[in-house]
Amino acid sequence: MHRGNGAIIVLAISEFYVLASFYRLIRHRFYAHFIAVLGAFLGFGLVIYLGLAWALSFEKADLRIWVAIPFVALIPVFLLSGFFVRRNVEIYVEQRLGRIRQEAPKGKLARRALGASLIAVGAGVWGYGIIKPFSSTLQIPALVIALYSVVFGVAYLLTGRRIREIDT
Repeated sequence: MHRGNGAIIVLAISEFYVLASFYRLIRHRFYAHFIAVLGAFLGFGLVIYLGLAWALSFEKADLRIWVAIPFVALIPVFLLSGFFVRRNVEIYVEQRLGRIRQEAPKGKLARRALGASLIAVGAGVWGYGIIKPFSSTLQIPALVIALYSVVFGVAYLLTGRRIREIDT
């Protein structure tokens, strides 16, 4: 086996999960959820493509970095999104078929509000960096703060759980 084959296998499994999830939704006749998941999947890819195309349109390297880095960071998420799609579809189908019951929210609203505020902070720093670029000494720390805020904010907003509890 050659080096790098593990990554190819993980990507293949991820894409298989996407197709299997779509098939499961169609098989159980959840067409509305199928269209929603398919639209989110394709829309996510389109957003990344358009963002990178927009980033390449800038002449200044500073602006190109500020615009491109968030979209480049989303490429692995898109390529591995099969694992997220599969989990979402499994929970949805099992709840609709009545095999599992919905859990009562315990502090989820506060964590989701925290997630939304972290996304707002990250987007604000990122937007400020595009409109009025930071000095070269502040550019990398500001970009790191923006990306970490958005990553943790998305995790809190989508799951409503603490970071250490997300995989359970």
